[in-house]
Amino acid sequence: MSNYAPNPNNQDIYNQLATIPLSEVTAEQIEKLTGPVTLSSNNQDSLLTMNTVNQAAMRDGMAMPDTGIIVKVTSTDNATLTVLKPNPGEVWQLNAASATATGGAVRFKLGLITGDVPDITSDFVEIADVSPTSTSIQFSFVDLPGPLYVDSKTWMVINFSSIGVGEEGDCRVAFVRVR
Repeated sequence: MSNYAPNPNNQDIYNQLATIPLSEVTAEQIEKLTGPVTLSSNNQDSLLTMNTVNQAAMRDGMAMPDTGIIVKVTSTDNATLTVLKPNPGEVWQLNAASATATGGAVRFKLGLITGDVPDITSDFVEIADVSPTSTSIQFSFVDLPGPLYVDSKTWMVINFSSIGVGEEGDCRVAFVRVR
């Protein structure tokens, strides 16, 4: 690799983000500025600059600092609900999930889906299926070959079933943003 670096004064991305602290630059801001750039030799300087900006913003596929979240989804009905559907350009990694049944034995199916509607009858890949015999259970992901990621096209849903009158299912899923 060479030591060549583009002239920063000629890179619009620096002018657009110059007044924003790096810790406050959002993925949406970077994507808006980088989205229209094509992979061509004419854009080499822009591509090198964008790579530098992405690395500085810790958008390198590793966990981004201060982006961990726990999403809670609760249902008193048999239903399939969205756990996390990231915005375009975002990628989140699943860390852990747990479920709690109140008043009965609720069945939980956690999975990935494509399309616009959370429907487990089509375009659904199940990643966990549990029915707690006690009130709380940790999902087991032993069969997964590696990290599990969700984005705006392949997102996570939870299906609650076997819910009777007065019963409730509660699912909590921990994620960290990687892009």
